[in-house]
Amino acid sequence: MTTALHRRLVTLGVLVPALLSLVGPGVASAQAEAEKTGVVESVVPGAKTLDVRFLLTGLGAEDHADPKSVVVELDGAVVPSTAEPLIRDGATALNLRRVALVVDVSGSMAGPSITAARAAVQAYVRTVPADVEVALVSFAGHPTVVAAPTKDRAKVSTATLALVPAGGTSLYDGILAAQQVLGAQGERRILVLSDGEDTSSTAGLEDVTAALGQSEITLDAMLLGRGATGVAALNRLSEAGGGRNFKADDHAEAVAAFTSAAQIFSEGLKIRVDTPEGAGGPARLRVRAGTTSGAVLAGSASVLLPDIPSSDGGLFDSRTTLTAGLIALFLGLATALVVAVGSGDQQAVDRRRTHTLLAGYSLLPSRTSDSDVLPTSRLGSGGAVRAAVALAGRLLNGDRDARLAARLDRAAVRFLPREWLVLQAVGGLLALLLGYLVSGLLVALLGLTAVLVGSHVWLNLKGSRRQAAFVAEMPDALQLVASGLASGYSFAQAIDSVVREGREPVAAEFGRALAEARIGIPLEDALETVATRMVSQDFHWVVLAIRVQRDVGGNLSEVLQTVCNTMRERGALRRQVKALSAEGRLSAVVLTLLPVLVGGYLALMNPVFFAPMVQTGVGQALLGISAVSLALGALWMKKLVKVEM
Repeated sequence: MTTALHRRLVTLGVLVPALLSLVGPGVASAQAEAEKTGVVESVVPGAKTLDVRFLLTGLGAEDHADPKSVVVELDGAVVPSTAEPLIRDGATALNLRRVALVVDVSGSMAGPSITAARAAVQAYVRTVPADVEVALVSFAGHPTVVAAPTKDRAKVSTATLALVPAGGTSLYDGILAAQQVLGAQGERRILVLSDGEDTSSTAGLEDVTAALGQSEITLDAMLLGRGATGVAALNRLSEAGGGRNFKADDHAEAVAAFTSAAQIFSEGLKIRVDTPEGAGGPARLRVRAGTTSGAVLAGSASVLLPDIPSSDGGLFDSRTTLTAGLIALFLGLATALVVAVGSGDQQAVDRRRTHTLLAGYSLLPSRTSDSDVLPTSRLGSGGAVRAAVALAGRLLNGDRDARLAARLDRAAVRFLPREWLVLQAVGGLLALLLGYLVSGLLVALLGLTAVLVGSHVWLNLKGSRRQAAFVAEMPDALQLVASGLASGYSFAQAIDSVVREGREPVAAEFGRALAEARIGIPLEDALETVATRMVSQDFHWVVLAIRVQRDVGGNLSEVLQTVCNTMRERGALRRQVKALSAEGRLSAVVLTLLPVLVGGYLALMNPVFFAPMVQTGVGQALLGISAVSLALGALWMKKLVKVEM
């Protein structure tokens, strides 16, 4: 007994591995056969996620997608994901879905065949999902669109009852008519029911198969009746349309086939994929989803992942904590700036300015302490503000301080250079923090650059406009001075009349010169300072004429009148040149801004498309070359349209 048992065990030990070796390939083959093709319809990248729409096609009547079975891979690595069905309670979130039922109503369909066809169509419209639009096309000697695509099931059923068989068979023309009815958008299918070969079409089989291959329409075909012909043609059509073939010998089989066909519309899954930290750039996305029948559908697509920085740990490991801290810092700085600007001691500022003006004419010892020279500022009188202003004063050397003070004076901005520097620093810091909170480091740096460059451009623009207004008002002011001198006024009284009756900025600048003259500065020197501050060569000539008249004598009123006429003629010539060069200047502005605006629009509206320009080395190099070329082109065009006078 022991020997027999031993022999049985040895035999099993030999046979079992052999059987497993035979069964194993069959199991693997069955598993591979069960995995079918799905469709990754769309992928929308987010900050840290991907929103994927995955379609499952060819499911049976009782087969449905299982959201819990979804597995997502990025470059072969499984990543966390959640899924939910797009189809719920008969409604769908998929795109437009249409089907055209193409029914043979030739003379050979008379009798039981047309009855079976009517029953099959009615079973189809009862079973197909509610969101699917159904069209009915009949064909005999020629095709007829019986019902356009509609969700009204009763309309299609009623139209089916009116089908009357008669005439030849224009199968190919009927399929082409159905293709036109379905349009070019959404998921589209054609279901053909016929009992014979084509006899009346103007189109051929090759024409129809080529049209199906180009239209991406799925075509299913059903051959009705035991004695039906045209099997080869229907097989060619379903193969070209990527669909299936059905065979029905009687009424019941036709109804069952159409009921099954109504249930093969694709179901969909909405999948949220968590992008791993450190990911970025192009990647291969693969999605697998199981069904209730055990089948597995897989699909893949190439995606471009946004850059996601890795977490380095440490104090600011939590993005939420960092963001909250930056928001608090931003609000604190903004509040401090508002309070500081609103709490400035204007009287102290005025006293300081008066002290500065009189320092050169006073016998009192000069003050060298920052606390004495800067008892307060227009930004406030607090210790932090005074310290910031004092630090900014140390950063500005003599030449830079003088140049910035001249620009501020020309633009009539009532801030000292050190105060302006503090405002730029605070504004740049606020822009840096706000940009980082909104998007990231790149936007933060762009915001900082925009504040610093923008403040510089604004100050220059304001000064240029005030300077242009000064030049434009100068002839009228000189006319008023000449008239005053002719009326018997002294030169100082004529200047005072301009201060009282003239317009800005000439009135303000002449008033400032007159105030300096009243504390001992010669009026000609004060006017020369105005000409230097406003960068006006014309006014330099006016001051030169006044000096010459004071030295050699003469009628100052006539001299000023002559200078006034010369300035008016120069102004007219300047305006004429500006008008003639307007087209060139506008072209320079458009050609300079157009690439920047188009690039910004693409980055804003389609960031995935624009991402390679900022996330790859080649794109960044192209951006750098473009920026340099654009700057050189802008400078060259500026030189071309600038006319020296």
